[in-house]
Amino acid sequence: MTMDNVSLFGVSFNNLDMEKTIQEIDLIIQNSNKKYLVTPNVDHIVKLKSDKLFKKIYDNASLILADGMPIIISSKLLRKKLIERVTGADLVPQIMKLAEQKRYKVFILGAKKEVAQRAKDKVLYNCKTPFLIESYSPPFGFEKNNTENLKAIRKIKNFGPDILLVSLGSPKGEKFIYQNLEILNVPISMSIGAAIDFLAGKKNELLKLCRYYH
Repeated sequence: MTMDNVSLFGVSFNNLDMEKTIQEIDLIIQNSNKKYLVTPNVDHIVKLKSDKLFKKIYDNASLILADGMPIIISSKLLRKKLIERVTGADLVPQIMKLAEQKRYKVFILGAKKEVAQRAKDKVLYNCKTPFLIESYSPPFGFEKNNTENLKAIRKIKNFGPDILLVSLGSPKGEKFIYQNLEILNVPISMSIGAAIDFLAGKKNELLKLCRYYH
């Protein structure tokens, strides 16, 4: 798929709406590529100025989607209009819908154990055709403990997901994906912030899954 890019604040955003984003993710999975996407907001853009690894991760991302509304507003003011805000909270339910349609396997890394379980339960309850979805909530600071880090990697590899959703916060989530991209061997990975909390209904702004599945 040919994509237009919009350069703002030193970042080259893919100018995609939600529908085309999902199409692009589906294409990446079909091609069995080891790729990842990022969803920058203003805080991320500020971090890019001082965190060289984070900047490198952004430079090598396959998809860069504008999450923050100030970015969308700025693009209009600068006459480099981004057509749509694609947030992690909006993207994850659509990814679940894609997984149901295509029988893709989904792995959630991070979030509290009970939150991840509640999110899985809600997704599977609302889908017409169940698909494989697994989760693991590693202990805090696991990425600094070689044994715990390898345990998380092993759980992902043993499950063999098509889609990896990392809920560790930023930039921790993006760094885990980038540093383990080759060994994880997942077609598409993404750091999703608090999207699992929304999915589980923990946040007040609960995403209504029924509008995607019915």
